[in-house]
Amino acid sequence: MSATGPSAVDSGELRQRHAAASTTDPGSTSPQDGETDPALVQHESEQPKSRKTFGRTPDGTTFIVPTTHDMVSQLLDPRQPKNLSDVLVLAILAAHIALLCLLPASLKRPVLAAIFLLWRTAYNLGIGLLLQGQSKENKLVNWAKTWKLFEHPSTGQNPRPWAYKLLKTELEAKIPEDYAFEKAPLEYNTWLVFRRLVDLILMCDFVSYCLFAIACGHRPEGESALLAVSRWIIGVSLVGFNLWVKLDAHRVVKDYAWYWGDFFYLIDQELTFDGVFEMAPHPMYSIGYAGYYGISMMAASYSVLLISVVAHAAQFAFLVLVENPHIEKTYNPPAPRKRADTTTSVDLGEAQGAVPSEATGAASPKGTPAQIHNILGVGNFDLFRTSDYTALLLISYMTILTLVTPSTPFYQFMFVLHATLWRLWYMAGLGFLLDQQSKNKAWTRHFLKFGESTGEAWRQWKAMYHISQIMGYASFMAACWKVYTFPDSWDYGFVLLKHVMGVALIALQIWSAVSTYESLGEFGWFCGDFFFDQKVKLTYTSIYRFLNNPERVFGSAGLWGAALITWSRSIFILALMSHLLMLAFLQYVEKPHMEKIYGRSVRKEAGLVKFIKSTLPPPVKEWGTSVNKVVDETSHFVEDFLETARPKLAAGVSTIVRDTTALFNNVPARLTLTKLSPDLAGFDPKDYSMSVVGEAASLSAITERATGKEGTNARFPSELNTMILEYGAPIKVKWMAPAKHHKKDWIGLYMVADNRSREITEVPSLGRWVAVTPNQYDSTIADTRILSSDIPVSSVESPEDALVQGEVAFEGDKLWWTRGVFEFRYHHGGSHNVMSISQPFEIQISRFDEEDVEVDSQGLYQKSVESSLLPLVQNCFDRNPDIAPSTPEEPFGNHVERDGKYARRVVYAIQQMFGIEFAPAVVPADGNVRNLAWRICNAKQVLPPEFDDPYKERQYLKERLALAFRIFAKNGFDDGVAGHITVRDPVEPTTFWVNPFGVAWPILRASDLIRVDSRGEIVDGGAVRLLNVAAYMIHHAVHEARPDIQAVAHSHSKFGRAFSTLGKNLDITTQDSCAFWNDIAHYDSFGGIVLGPEEGQNIAKALGHRKAAILANHGLLTCGTTIESCVRWFISLESCCETQLLADAAAAGLGRETVKISDEEAEFTYKTVGRDLGGWFAAKPAFDLMEHQSGVDYKF
Repeated sequence: MSATGPSAVDSGELRQRHAAASTTDPGSTSPQDGETDPALVQHESEQPKSRKTFGRTPDGTTFIVPTTHDMVSQLLDPRQPKNLSDVLVLAILAAHIALLCLLPASLKRPVLAAIFLLWRTAYNLGIGLLLQGQSKENKLVNWAKTWKLFEHPSTGQNPRPWAYKLLKTELEAKIPEDYAFEKAPLEYNTWLVFRRLVDLILMCDFVSYCLFAIACGHRPEGESALLAVSRWIIGVSLVGFNLWVKLDAHRVVKDYAWYWGDFFYLIDQELTFDGVFEMAPHPMYSIGYAGYYGISMMAASYSVLLISVVAHAAQFAFLVLVENPHIEKTYNPPAPRKRADTTTSVDLGEAQGAVPSEATGAASPKGTPAQIHNILGVGNFDLFRTSDYTALLLISYMTILTLVTPSTPFYQFMFVLHATLWRLWYMAGLGFLLDQQSKNKAWTRHFLKFGESTGEAWRQWKAMYHISQIMGYASFMAACWKVYTFPDSWDYGFVLLKHVMGVALIALQIWSAVSTYESLGEFGWFCGDFFFDQKVKLTYTSIYRFLNNPERVFGSAGLWGAALITWSRSIFILALMSHLLMLAFLQYVEKPHMEKIYGRSVRKEAGLVKFIKSTLPPPVKEWGTSVNKVVDETSHFVEDFLETARPKLAAGVSTIVRDTTALFNNVPARLTLTKLSPDLAGFDPKDYSMSVVGEAASLSAITERATGKEGTNARFPSELNTMILEYGAPIKVKWMAPAKHHKKDWIGLYMVADNRSREITEVPSLGRWVAVTPNQYDSTIADTRILSSDIPVSSVESPEDALVQGEVAFEGDKLWWTRGVFEFRYHHGGSHNVMSISQPFEIQISRFDEEDVEVDSQGLYQKSVESSLLPLVQNCFDRNPDIAPSTPEEPFGNHVERDGKYARRVVYAIQQMFGIEFAPAVVPADGNVRNLAWRICNAKQVLPPEFDDPYKERQYLKERLALAFRIFAKNGFDDGVAGHITVRDPVEPTTFWVNPFGVAWPILRASDLIRVDSRGEIVDGGAVRLLNVAAYMIHHAVHEARPDIQAVAHSHSKFGRAFSTLGKNLDITTQDSCAFWNDIAHYDSFGGIVLGPEEGQNIAKALGHRKAAILANHGLLTCGTTIESCVRWFISLESCCETQLLADAAAAGLGRETVKISDEEAEFTYKTVGRDLGGWFAAKPAFDLMEHQSGVDYKF
């Protein structure tokens, strides 16, 4: 039953081979098979009636697939041959029926329920695990090989000849034509044995369910005859519909897909999915369970209904976890990478929300990476984004109000009214805006009028639509909560049935929303067609394969479900109003716009409509055509009449809620922990050894081990050559062991700190292991990358001391994708008993050296970033030529979008190498190394640099401090020998660098600076080693009190001195002054020139946690977490003092006061202009200009 519908990723596409490499029209249902032999195609075209089906095994063996029959026919049809397994299955089924007859009444229900759940577990969990193992590791076929089930006894290699004869008799009895047990491929024989197990489980599963329903069946007390007849009619109809679905599905997919044949082999023929497959996705797992609910109605038992829901949910879990991953791997492999394509242009529709480059405000090369910060989904929730913060705040307010207010009629009315208003705005209000956008681009024109871009208009629309949609549903849920009352008894009337049906309708809408989002993306979800005129071809995939407008059918299912659960008249009216508004939106807003931009490419009939029409008898079809003609003519007349009478009104908007798609992670392979094995006797661990061979990390990674925080001796490298290997590079392990070593020995990779014991490994390998001898484990993972095995070592003294050696490689998923210290462990005989441990080695990512890099004409070093990034990305992509690029321009393989592990590896490596944290979605959005490098370079421009080497950071800070003095001098802040700027030393943080006393600021160089310790002594510096005592007293006190800051600046600037005489703090009257809102102190004491520690400590105490202070009758003082922000705050504060002096003088002359900015507005502005990062960025142009004007003179 693996071909029950489309794949999980693109459920509108048919299951086909190499689907990604070919294009199929939306209406087509016959995928092309890219591996069909032309001779076979010709043979089939010549003899269509007697054509054979050809199968193909993974190794390329082609064989004729015999004709087989369904399980019911094999078991119950007397015309079909029978064998021992049929008798066994029938006997087990008879035993089930006997239990129903013989068990006492009190035990029938619990026993039969337990039996059904047991068989359902065997179905969904047991078969699921077997198929998952077969899909990933060819496990069932490997078991058949290991047990030698199909080895002919004449070869002498089959240890169970009786099993061979039994299987031969059983299988050949069932397939009289085109089948020979000895000649059939191993995969096909394994599948035949597997399907016999499936027959047993599926038959017992269904029979036990029916028996449980019979045991629970009864007629409720007080049920009327009409209700009873209606219940049975509906139940029988559902069972009959279920039977037709199963039969039609089997007609389409045959036994091959019914028994998951594509897990074992593939067939060379075109698969046509018609009939029931045009009605619903995965029909055997969706509408194919309608019979369960029909039986529940006939039984009139909530117990049967509950167990039916559990079984249905388990079946969907089986679909998602087992079938869909295999479908994706087998029929939808990533398309081959186009190596000739050297650019990655970003399409707006594909980027789902990307905006043109002008929206970003920065120039970028062709192929600028797309924006990937999506809005929908819990994983995309970001409190730094206004729309998300606003939505969370509004929902929090609503939740609190819902919980704290009583459920009186007044509050119930207010909450329902509140939900109604939000629903009207969400549908009618936004619908009107979209209609105007469609007709005259009103929304976009509004933003262009104020100088904004179309990208900004699109972002603002998405935010408003998102908040409106969330509040529309949140207010509806709040209203439901208010009017809902918990039932006194769940067994009374239809209470439980209403809740079950309500939850089912809610789940239906959630599924519909998820499917819609997967098909449309954020671009379609937020009606991007209304904002961007792009010529694209409509595709009908996923849920749109079956329905043209899912919202029309399922868009309000959850609202009706809530109405059923609450059983409230007001909620019913609200749901009805919402549904009508949605229909109006689809008819008068969306449909005209779609027809305007897509024209004839808009499909008239969906798959479900086509199927229903195709099944109608000819008289009904003719009648329907006549009715459609009359309706069309009438509608045209009414439209013409309204057009002449008044403009057509538009109202409503689509209503689909989308919840987060659950992420299902593959369970990693684990090895069972065991105690000491009893067969260790005779094996000496001294005879085992391993050596590790890998690609050594760059020299920078080794030198980074000395941080400067160590003692003097520890700062120099030791004689021991520590093994440091590159992140993601393959590692080879050469091993040596006795010739008699256990064949199931294996080697695992672990973090050194994870295991306390050196004799037994205490943690699972999580798939990071390789066997030393091939073909010893029923897993293809174990044999991956065994390079050599059991090669004799010649230098031995006696046969008893004979040694063998081999080599294995660890790469890809067998590596740890993080920095750390690791070791290899050689284990004995499939256990966790350690025989040898390798030399520990470190995985390291070298920091990018920004000093010795090539810089282009624009001052960017993108080429150097590309050179460093390319090998790192290649390692992260397992050096797979189908994924990893060979040049910076070459696009990444499509596997990067399919599997998020590659992107997570890359962003981790970028963070370690460049100190920049990106979201994983950046990697597939950028598409190549050049775009990634461009993004890194731009991020470097707006972020302060980070250093791993404190000595490099010291030199950098000294140079920036020298530039800071020159900037102060340029602004006129140098007044004789007064004033000083200090920066904390990163090597010895208790010391700081300061200008020497008496050296002119305009010519000050980094080499002139002096370093002062906590006692005021000069411990390092240039030729002039004179210290301004006031500088030490003030700056030492501030640095000691504020360990969070890096730099402190103080000067007797002109306007700062003048303002300090007023005895007041700075007024917040301008935008620039908002940077100091609640962040500036006023020190109102003046004790003369600062020559003692007490005055410095008083200044530091007055400064507190703020970034600036006005020192009465003295001057200004600022500090910052960077030297740049400190300088920026001083220059800005000096300017603010000048502005306030002028404003106060002008106001006094006019007899009025200056206008102050409110606290709310000042706080809002402060968050943008008052942060240290903003200060650093604002000062960067001044530092860049001074560096350009000074050349290299300021350094030496």
